[in-house]
Amino acid sequence: MIDLSITKDPEWIKRREDLWKPVGESLSEGLRKKEVEKIHHYFLTGSLREGEEMSDGAKFYWFPIQTPEAWDYIFEHMFDTKDAASEFESIFYFQFGDMTGRALDANQELALWDYFAGEEFQPIVTSRVPVGKSANKVSLNVDIGNIAAEFKLFMDRWNSGSCEDEPKWKKRINYFISFVTSLPDASFIRREDGKPSTREGRCIKMVFNAVCNPVYGDDDHILDGKNLEIRKNFTNYLFGVFDNMDMPPNMKSVWEEAKKGNK
Repeated sequence: MIDLSITKDPEWIKRREDLWKPVGESLSEGLRKKEVEKIHHYFLTGSLREGEEMSDGAKFYWFPIQTPEAWDYIFEHMFDTKDAASEFESIFYFQFGDMTGRALDANQELALWDYFAGEEFQPIVTSRVPVGKSANKVSLNVDIGNIAAEFKLFMDRWNSGSCEDEPKWKKRINYFISFVTSLPDASFIRREDGKPSTREGRCIKMVFNAVCNPVYGDDDHILDGKNLEIRKNFTNYLFGVFDNMDMPPNMKSVWEEAKKGNK
């Protein structure tokens, strides 16, 4: 079992209610009042009232305690789904994105990343505990196209200035560096139009272009001073990493093209 005694503490409840305000407002835009009230109760207590039901994903995201021990508990004791592997996989990919709308602070987001992905890319990810009714641990073969697309999306948003200076993926950049080193050369075999034939290959090609030919800021975000310096320094760091990486021939060709400014 997990200790939920903190949910009785008045100071904790007050802080939790403050976290709920933007969450409740956002949920109210798409859910009925009764449904929002159910989530609010669970958000504060970790329990459902008699007759209430909630999806396994919602149980995970809105649980009042967000720690690795709590996530273990939710997976093992609160999941009702028969398709445990699918639910685990869904959360694995979802946690890479911006989780601030889930009332997580920066440290909790990073802890969630580490819980699922860690600091180095692994092609197979296995749950720490048995999940759901099957009472078995579940594993997933990570979709490399999805991971490459996340990397490309992060670089786009960060270079444009539409996210914070120190996002969680930047703090875990070794995950993506180790991911790139793991990619097979076949991912970069060309189509007739000259672009890589796979999703991961095309996405990494765009990452290479963003590193070699960076464009900082956009119409809505002007980057200067410290914000711009942070991005330039990090881009220079990635350039050095990729330029010194032992790449197989097809990947190397894509990288050399990016260095020449060929998009």
